[in-house]
Amino acid sequence: MSEIKDKAVRLLVKFGLTQKQARVYFEVAMFDKAGIKTLLKSSTLSKPDLYKTLAELEKIGFLEKLSNAPTEYKAISLEQAISTFLQSRNIKTIELQKRTINFLQNISKKTDINHKIQDLELTIVKDPQGYFFKKALENEEVREKIDMVTTSAFLAFLMLNMTKELKEALNRGVKIRILAQKHETVLREQLQKSIQTLSKTPLFQIKFSSLSPSAILSLFDNGKVVIAISILEKLEETSFAWSSNHNIIELAQNYFENLWASKL
Repeated sequence: MSEIKDKAVRLLVKFGLTQKQARVYFEVAMFDKAGIKTLLKSSTLSKPDLYKTLAELEKIGFLEKLSNAPTEYKAISLEQAISTFLQSRNIKTIELQKRTINFLQNISKKTDINHKIQDLELTIVKDPQGYFFKKALENEEVREKIDMVTTSAFLAFLMLNMTKELKEALNRGVKIRILAQKHETVLREQLQKSIQTLSKTPLFQIKFSSLSPSAILSLFDNGKVVIAISILEKLEETSFAWSSNHNIIELAQNYFENLWASKL
């Protein structure tokens, strides 16, 4: 039981509980209900610390007070607790993603093309012919994965102009996942043919969404991310931010994984 408890506490701390909160929550969760005496003994906390921790857990909805005489508590299930954490994390990720996109858009208005922002390891470019993107696909350092979120117009441009580069990446063993906005244009025969050709390998996966993405981005496993910072109908007028900043990459990856795992 001690090993299970230690693992559970470490997991809960990673999700955001304090050590004391994690220990007390776990102790209550192990019983149908638990009183102050039991918790003082099992948690090894002092009475003031225990009362404070119980109040904190009750406030965030992880514990429910059943009675006052004697005082007893009941915990939500571990599955519910983890689900609550994940939902909270998803909301925070989406909010952070929106703030980042707004931040990048503001940068775009105040900087010249190809101006480097050193602190963020950020380069802003206009790439109407897809030159930089094609070079990224051809880069042999990319050997594990490419993840993309895109609109139907950008998907059409990608499939009609870079099928060869995508094939070569797949041949190198690169896993490619694309989440694209669903639109009538994706039904064009030539476009479907390109998708069918790439889909012959299990390394290529594509999903369609009826919703327009709030951000267009591509992630490469060699530590690069490209984000469209102005989503316009004309590709030649769209600005892109290329970055190798760890925080921006992590934010973009979380955004992609949340969309990929969601019901479209």
